[in-house]
Amino acid sequence: MLKIIKVQNWRQAQEIADKLILWGFRGQEDSSWDLETTLHRTARSFSFPFEWLWHREYWMLRQFQRRAHHYCQDVPDLDQKLDWLALMQHYGASTRLLDFSHSFYVAAYFAFENATKDSAIWAIDLGTLTDKIGRHYKVDTSIENIDMINRRHIGVVNEHISIDGNEIESDIELVVHVEPERLHERLLIQQGFFLFPCNIGKTFEEVLAITFNTNVAEMKKVSDFLWDGQDINALDLDSHPLVKIILPKEIRYEAIKSLYKMNITAATLFPGLDGFARSMKYHVSNWPVIK
Repeated sequence: MLKIIKVQNWRQAQEIADKLILWGFRGQEDSSWDLETTLHRTARSFSFPFEWLWHREYWMLRQFQRRAHHYCQDVPDLDQKLDWLALMQHYGASTRLLDFSHSFYVAAYFAFENATKDSAIWAIDLGTLTDKIGRHYKVDTSIENIDMINRRHIGVVNEHISIDGNEIESDIELVVHVEPERLHERLLIQQGFFLFPCNIGKTFEEVLAITFNTNVAEMKKVSDFLWDGQDINALDLDSHPLVKIILPKEIRYEAIKSLYKMNITAATLFPGLDGFARSMKYHVSNWPVIK
């Protein structure tokens, strides 16, 4: 299921990106990091039992809904739970939403921005994921357009937020890709969407593995494949719905310069003075590695 590819230069990474059409991407500054939501990471850090996270999610959501009007006037309707979680995530709350982007290059920026060691881009085949979700709900996804699929996924997500696992069918072990109905500015600019684990009582990777009919141990039973940059078909990308691209720290300088020329910087991804100030790091951090 999982394919791990280590590239040797930025050009190779771009060649792989060109092959991954209709995929989603997530950049992580440390290649050793797992796929984990901020809510699960916080719970793990403080030894909070995952089986009670549904209750904490409910409590945090309700407190946020009751107080948000003091800070912003335009808030979602109370029943639009996904939109509320997206708003919470936007302002730094821990949620079960995992940020992804439709853009390989936006993900690459987040992988490289603060990287001091090998970083990584995770890529997931959204077509295969859509089929898996559709089969579970006995829906013919071939007759749906992207908006129809997303609206159906919003309904699935809203049904699974802040409820006891006993209240829903016990076999909902799915990760769902979804965009909120209301896209805030950063999400729009970053071409963002979320991966949402329907079962909050398990780790994100456990639910993802079950979605693809395997388990975490089997999903991770792979070894790094150092690509020589020759025949891209040898990577067999179509046979793996989940790909992890390892980006050596030595290529950061070249990659960040390339992304800068594409106008992919903190200033453009985070509009406002805070994003512009954040972009100033480029002038210090992007120094060529001397071998």
